[in-house]
Amino acid sequence: RISSLNDLLASRYEEDVKSRMLSSMAAGDHDKVLALARENSDLVSRDLALKDLLQQAIAAKTKASRDESFVTALEQAESDDWEAAIQTAKSIPAELRSNEIDEIIETGERILVAKKTLRSLALKPDRLTDSNVGRYARKKIESVADIRPLSPSLDRAVVTLSDLLEGASETVTVNILSDSRATILIPRLGFIEPTFEKALKLTRSEYKFIVRCEGKQDIFKYLDLRGVSSTDAQSIRLTCES
Repeated sequence: RISSLNDLLASRYEEDVKSRMLSSMAAGDHDKVLALARENSDLVSRDLALKDLLQQAIAAKTKASRDESFVTALEQAESDDWEAAIQTAKSIPAELRSNEIDEIIETGERILVAKKTLRSLALKPDRLTDSNVGRYARKKIESVADIRPLSPSLDRAVVTLSDLLEGASETVTVNILSDSRATILIPRLGFIEPTFEKALKLTRSEYKFIVRCEGKQDIFKYLDLRGVSSTDAQSIRLTCES
């Protein structure tokens, strides 16, 4: 009788555990299901139905955790905290990531790299007067057109660099005074045939002039326009007697 009573009590306890696990699962309380499974691990290990229920609870909790992290990453991205958004998205195991989660990571990394590049270019505005650097900067700005609306800080970096590029493209009037004997070479721009005077429109950069005269060694002169106002005309004398 004692044995039968023990069996009856054990059976009722098992049914009670099953009932509580099922009701917790139905209520979406996955933590409760997992806690009951831990407290009754021997019972769960012997019961296929409870094993299956435990696996369902683990999968559901994992999915809920993933979805919660996804929502958090979206909120961080929307607040322009892309570094945090990337970190949150990457905390989700790779096998559980959806295309949307991968897109947050990819987009965020592009935004961070773009901001770093644009800000680096803006730190040295004098370099933007170099045609190669200016061309590179403009291409970088064009390359972020699709992600610019997603990040106010990236948009500000684009505006700042664009303003600097506009300033770098402004020209200064430079009056060349010569003796009608010298041929004046300007590397990367061309040359000026012998003349007494020539007015040029040059961007605010640093220039090298090579004064070439028959029977004489070349003479080198330099003019730095980087800190000059576009309204402040400059003059330089380049003659064979320089």
